[in-house]
Amino acid sequence: MKKLYIILLIMLTYSRLGFAQTLMPLPAHSSVFTSTLTRGFWFVAPVDFTISGLRVPTDPGSGDQYIQVMRFASTVPAFPTVIQPQTTLGYFTAIAGTGIITTNISVSAGDVIGILGGRLTTGTTLAQSYAATGTFATDILGNPVTITRLIHQASIVAGQAGDVSSETGGSLGRIEMYASPPGGPPSAIPPIASYANTDQDTVWIGSPSTIVNTSNGAAKSYWDILGFNATNKFGTYNAWPETRQQKNNQGINDDFIDT
Repeated sequence: MKKLYIILLIMLTYSRLGFAQTLMPLPAHSSVFTSTLTRGFWFVAPVDFTISGLRVPTDPGSGDQYIQVMRFASTVPAFPTVIQPQTTLGYFTAIAGTGIITTNISVSAGDVIGILGGRLTTGTTLAQSYAATGTFATDILGNPVTITRLIHQASIVAGQAGDVSSETGGSLGRIEMYASPPGGPPSAIPPIASYANTDQDTVWIGSPSTIVNTSNGAAKSYWDILGFNATNKFGTYNAWPETRQQKNNQGINDDFIDT
């Protein structure tokens, strides 16, 4: 029973299992818009969720990513009327590479959210991925939502967007948005091993959802959180080979849970 308790403790402490981040479907890429004007989309959140990742597609190139996430006090008016963000929830600048930008932005049902973004070419000019339409019916975590073209008549490279407007015609700017259930993206379980006290069996975590215990009749086990030690107690956690052996005392740089 003690082993069951420690497994549950480790799983609850180091991982929010069952969460997954899901890409909100976007319309297909249609053309590249290269300009000092910035485009994107806005929507009314259908449910509570977390924006756990953002990415400007590489259709327009692989320059540094610039993305701004905003919340508005009301729906975005049609151009030429403008609205300013109630708050900027995220402003990501000069992000090199083609990977997903990890975020943890909480969104509540009914929030009006706008996202602008592109990839830098030169100066304050952004290359942006255009869809063929100004609106698109999609979903967030399976909940239907419509995204609509959002325009800012300046570059977000030079600073955060202020005045923005909406258009149902034209082309919306494509920025990938990854959503997770409320509470944020899953936390990785650090490498963990358990050394039995009275035999040679070792317990290893094989994946974020699998813990295998082969201990046979041990009086107790020492659970060692690899990489979580006196000099590195906050991670990053690094895995390395360990010798299968009895371990009946605690090393000075180890962090053990004794069960």
